[in-house]
Amino acid sequence: MALPPVLVPSALSPGWRWVAWRLARGACFFAIAAGVGIALSSIWFAPPPPQSVPAAVLVHMSRVETTERTDARDAIDMAPVVTEGGLRVVLRGEVEERWLGGPATVSDATGMTVVTRPLSGAGRAEVATAIGQRLRLHGPRGSCVARVTGAVALARLDAGGELEDTGPQSAWDAAGGGVIAGDLEPIAGRCDEAQWARSESLPQPSMARAAEATSKMRDTAISALKARPEYRELTDGTGSEEHRVVTLSTGGETVVVTTLVTEGCTGPWPTLTALWRVEGGRLAFLGTQDLVTAVLIGADADGDGAIELLVQDDLLGVAVLRRDGGRYEVEQRAPVEVLGCRC
Repeated sequence: MALPPVLVPSALSPGWRWVAWRLARGACFFAIAAGVGIALSSIWFAPPPPQSVPAAVLVHMSRVETTERTDARDAIDMAPVVTEGGLRVVLRGEVEERWLGGPATVSDATGMTVVTRPLSGAGRAEVATAIGQRLRLHGPRGSCVARVTGAVALARLDAGGELEDTGPQSAWDAAGGGVIAGDLEPIAGRCDEAQWARSESLPQPSMARAAEATSKMRDTAISALKARPEYRELTDGTGSEEHRVVTLSTGGETVVVTTLVTEGCTGPWPTLTALWRVEGGRLAFLGTQDLVTAVLIGADADGDGAIELLVQDDLLGVAVLRRDGGRYEVEQRAPVEVLGCRC
């Protein structure tokens, strides 16, 4: 099925933003070589354009014999998909040392360094119920079906020429942590633009409809955003900032996404995102996220009536946000560590 567009847009489309960032970073390195001091900023960027999925990396594949049947308790309702270095689904958002079973291996994917490590017996046991599952992968142009064939520890980074020791272990350490990711084997359809995955055994979730906020809702949401202490810390009071407001609606609820956009070194970029739930015409605060640069999709993935969010995280990462105690919290995060010049 087709998915909603990016809900927190930036000045450029994702593909051109990636190109602009690359060009700007190259200019930054040139300036450094010329002796010009550059202050690194911590603005946000969007991901690289969709790319063809490289051949599966077999050397780190940990196979576990399972059946095709998926217990409802083990089903995956929403998980990020990454494509750099191979098609994979995020199974765990963290890696414990005892889950690691061997040395790291490094590969390059369109300028991004991908580091993988095999899992130990404890690591394989941690994700054993996912192996063999058939997942439906969703992207902006439709969906496909893939099977989880194995799992690895995965880390991604953009070294930017700043990594002095390019050995596998140094790359793993520089990435600052990783995730447990399941290797995916496409079965039906094209999966090269997949963004998120869901067990094929689960019913279709209620997808959130994206819409521009009404004039009244926009004014209310911007006023609420300006009242947040995080907002006051990020603005200079000149009124030059930009605000973007969209709504996400299912049959059960409406979530308002309000974004502060400030000027970065390559143009306007999302700086702060605040989330609210509409309750009787009023806004109930659901939290702020300073690393969210775009909301990719919204869906009631677990059937509890609350909208889960798949978001662009920091520069190049991706994350799932779920409600916990009345606030959106990061459940799974697949970051990309960016070293060196960010502009």
